[in-house]
Amino acid sequence: ARADAADEDEPVLEIVVEDDKPITAASALTAEARDIALRPVTRPGDLAELMPGLFAVQHAGGGKANQYFVRGFDADHGTDVAFSVDGVPVNMVSHAHGQGYADLHFLIPELVASVDVRKGPYEVFDGDLATAGAMDFHLVDSVDRGTVEASAGSFGTVRGLAVLGARSDGGSGVLGAEAYATDGPFEHPEGLTRFNAVAKGHVDVGAARLVVGGSAYGAGWNASGQIPLRAVNAGALSYWGAVDPSDGGQSTRRQAWAELLLPGEAHALRLSAWMGSYALELYSNFTFFADDPENGDQIEQVDQRRFSGYDLAWWDRRAAGPFAFATRIGAQGRLDVGRTVLAHDHERERLSTTVDAAFEEGRNGAYIREELSWKHAIRLVGGARLDHFTFAVEDRLEALGDGATGTGVADASIVSPKASLIVTPAGWLDLFANWGHGFHSNDARGVVRSQDPVDPLTRARGYEGGLRLRRAGVGQLAVAAYALDMDAETVWVGDEGTTELRGPTHRTGVDTFLRAHPVEWLYAYADLTLASATYTENAGNADAVALAPTFTLAGGVGVLHPSGLGGDLRVRTIGDRPATEDGSLIAEGWTVLDAELGYRRGVAEVALQVDNVLDSEWKEVQFANASRLADEPEPVEDIHFTPGWPRTFLGSLKLFL
Repeated sequence: ARADAADEDEPVLEIVVEDDKPITAASALTAEARDIALRPVTRPGDLAELMPGLFAVQHAGGGKANQYFVRGFDADHGTDVAFSVDGVPVNMVSHAHGQGYADLHFLIPELVASVDVRKGPYEVFDGDLATAGAMDFHLVDSVDRGTVEASAGSFGTVRGLAVLGARSDGGSGVLGAEAYATDGPFEHPEGLTRFNAVAKGHVDVGAARLVVGGSAYGAGWNASGQIPLRAVNAGALSYWGAVDPSDGGQSTRRQAWAELLLPGEAHALRLSAWMGSYALELYSNFTFFADDPENGDQIEQVDQRRFSGYDLAWWDRRAAGPFAFATRIGAQGRLDVGRTVLAHDHERERLSTTVDAAFEEGRNGAYIREELSWKHAIRLVGGARLDHFTFAVEDRLEALGDGATGTGVADASIVSPKASLIVTPAGWLDLFANWGHGFHSNDARGVVRSQDPVDPLTRARGYEGGLRLRRAGVGQLAVAAYALDMDAETVWVGDEGTTELRGPTHRTGVDTFLRAHPVEWLYAYADLTLASATYTENAGNADAVALAPTFTLAGGVGVLHPSGLGGDLRVRTIGDRPATEDGSLIAEGWTVLDAELGYRRGVAEVALQVDNVLDSEWKEVQFANASRLADEPEPVEDIHFTPGWPRTFLGSLKLFL
């Protein structure tokens, strides 16, 4: 927990006014700087947990995208949660490892100013992948004072950070750079190195504002992979060991963006555009020696692409007697051009190629949103969006077997209507009712197949009702009950180079969150979620959606005292959940407690962060699949897991320039 001070000699408390930004669902919120500062952040993916009930877990090394659990979804690496940073989409469509792959490691947490959180498919400006929800991260474009920070801790972990800023009458700018490295607790060192650089600024010309930014990210790592529980229980493999220590990867992302804002009293216009490049080489071995007893089953997944897009929005506000009207019309587009490869490797040396495909995927969408409000007591929001997708794939291996080919083109369109009703019977109470259609696109390689193609777009239908109790200067409590129906669980199985089609699903649940700050220097939060996820058509193997979370609890308390003393304490719990559809294998739940203590005096601040304070033994990520060890005659279905880190210390020193 940290506070910036304008005076070099005496720390002062930064006072944040509670945001009354209008929301359209009880489950939506905006997390501001205080919410971010008063939470332990070990890795950039932890920022995703600002969405109440979302758990971001890590496996296969610290450079691979997080796995996300939220609202009864094992959303894999981002298939059903849409992320953006300053309007630039994070998720990668038709990705080599999985649809919607969202790697947040290019974020520098100290440069995140606020996060808009929305659950469910209820807002018209949320399109592809925003079925379970969406998160928009907004970066700062100025800082009051520059900082440099150095951190060191357990398992060879080191981090360096520098943030510089500049201001003038006509604009401001910020530059941030981060370097991070760790070996982790594993027998085979992770050897993770990560480098980030971000530049952003704005220029005001009259009433108009031009914002420009750019970022660059690179990482490389080794991974111990998911290890079989049977080998650990038998003593044949260490809890921190690996079956194939040559797993790992490297990744880069570079992007630039610009935004033009033309505000006005009754009308406003925003135009943003972005472009970037991305690359990933990922080496994984999930089945060990099941397919190739001699060389092993390591796979290599390669994704190389360029991406670009735009977002145009126009607002109009007007009044007629006691009624107020707000219209928003927008258009959005995106184009990804790239190449994906799936190969069979031995210790990162390629033996054969299973998939080699060039692809081009485009999307253009338009939406209209109308809001009617009456005396700040009733708000009715309605609208719809239209999206059109084009898919083109060149299969460089020509045939996929059985006469099928992966070369082809396809297109598809979808209309998504949405509506919300918000009633405020008293200044301290809001009531919400929401309904909306959403969707996620499917991998282009599965869409264009000449044999057994999959539907290009999978529709979701969401329903929600809830309430929010709030008191200015004290906090708020929200409760939301929801249901979500998916037409199909259609996923690209990047580990095999195939598309897996499953039946429709039904999800129900209850989300609650509490945000409280009874005094200016004390902050507390609690998030509780209950969920059920089932297949509506029993395929003969029961109906549970494997790995879908059923119970999560997260909470904490933070202190940001004017004396310069700060600290926070956070607990996270996820319950047991079925790892297979029939529940024959269970992914064990876990509870982890994290803490941080800091003190600021003058231009210096020291802090100590302790993750997993109680040194719990926990399995951060778990999967059920069949694998074969070198001494086994046949594959065995078992739980495979990545162990969560033990108690970890990280000390830091920050200087304010």
